Amino acid sequence: VGTGFDDKVIAPVRRRPRFVVEAVRLLADSASDGRVDLGALGNHLRQVRPGFSHTANGYKSLRTMLDAYDLLCVHQSDLGHCRVGLAPPAMLRAV
Repeated sequence: VGTGFDDKVIAPVRRRPRFVVEAVRLLADSASDGRVDLGALGNHLRQVRPGFSHTANGYKSLRTMLDAYDLLCVHQSDLGHCRVGLAPPAMLRAV
């Protein structure tokens, strides 16, 4: 049993950069259902922000990061395929 500072578990800082919402808005605007594939979003983020990493922002996966955004809505099919869109205005008022 230790008594030093090393014994404390510090939770990672979790950030939600605004540029992720803007990327979803940009990509989803051209989709008929207003949503973008999770993989396509990840590829886009790495292209426009080469240093982007969900782990650097405190998340285990891009999916868990997106779930933390009030402005985004993640939709998962029965087969596990994920698409992301902007949250409907009614959901934003409820928050």
